[in-house]
Amino acid sequence: MFVLCLAIIATVVLGGVFAAARRGHQIVDICRRTRLALATAERQTAAPGSAPVADLADLLPSSTTLPSTALPDQRWTTPSQMAAGRDDAADWVSNLQRDGFRRGLFRQWALSGGGTLQAEVLQFPSHADALAFQDWVIGGSCTNASDVFAVAGDPTAVGLRIDWPGGDISDQVSFVRGSRRYLAGVRMGDAPDRDLVLSIERDVAGTAR
Repeated sequence: MFVLCLAIIATVVLGGVFAAARRGHQIVDICRRTRLALATAERQTAAPGSAPVADLADLLPSSTTLPSTALPDQRWTTPSQMAAGRDDAADWVSNLQRDGFRRGLFRQWALSGGGTLQAEVLQFPSHADALAFQDWVIGGSCTNASDVFAVAGDPTAVGLRIDWPGGDISDQVSFVRGSRRYLAGVRMGDAPDRDLVLSIERDVAGTAR
């Protein structure tokens, strides 16, 4: 019996070690692919002058083509506001300050079947600053991702599937236009249909400038 118990314990321990090793290899591969996608996006992204806008809300879709209910907007005017509630808030504040973050807007819609659609725009002083933030945030997010994907017809966009603490899964597509960084996403309790994030990405890209 003692020998059997040892064998069971060894099997469980080794199984955990092998699972952790597989996850480690997966993270390395996803981060490698993410870095390649970021490099491609940066080469394809032009640096037009971003015309000043009085309200960032004009740069995001006011509605979606999917059955959903609008939720209150979140507006950020300081790095601390945007980073509030994050476990790594200090890192966010440091990088937002480094890249000269000026303001941001986060918009959500509750899907009728569950989950949320998301749209975000962040304003930076320059195209280079917006790219620097994109490089930091996406380059770090890959460690919590289970997939990286392209958006047909838009080589400037980078798509990630993120696994959140608590079990939620989100598909996110982000891109830079001039001095602004945009994000389109869908977050659900289960892996979302990829068409959902591609739909909201088209809506966001249609208003971005």
